[in-house]
Amino acid sequence: MLNILLLGNKTVGKTSLACRYINEEYSGKCKTTIGVDLFRKDLILNHNLVSVQIWDTSRHDGFKGTGEVFYREAHCCILVFDVTCRKSFESLNFWRNEFFVMANKQNPYEFPVTVVGTKIDLENDRKVSKQEAQDWCKSFSIPYFECSSKDDINVQQVFEAMTAKLVDTYKL
Repeated sequence: MLNILLLGNKTVGKTSLACRYINEEYSGKCKTTIGVDLFRKDLILNHNLVSVQIWDTSRHDGFKGTGEVFYREAHCCILVFDVTCRKSFESLNFWRNEFFVMANKQNPYEFPVTVVGTKIDLENDRKVSKQEAQDWCKSFSIPYFECSSKDDINVQQVFEAMTAKLVDTYKL
């Protein structure tokens, strides 16, 4: 079982991203996650059955201690921000740092992390350019994807790329 942890500010679209990938649907009426929501999908990669578990997190004061278990058990981390919300982009440093501290990962440049900019269907409301996000990611050698859960743009690619990276990293 490969564990993928989703981190980012609330309302950036973590739950919509997971639901679109797992259930291949978008409701637009996702409730705010309290604690962790778990999603699972089995897929075939390199002629092998691979089970992926996606942990959709929410950081609440009462959840903090429990969250550390999910951070430590994650095989990779997807940092999520909303391209229409500059504050969510500016929080990426916080989420990246918090993950590596709480997960007790020793080599942040070797651990599989990616960044996803969501809500690209709202292009007219964009506050963070693709170039700016790519530049931030490049400074940490992190892959960058942009997607829309609503319009089903690049959602599959995000999870397929991370799963393939994990299969390669963990020699599955």
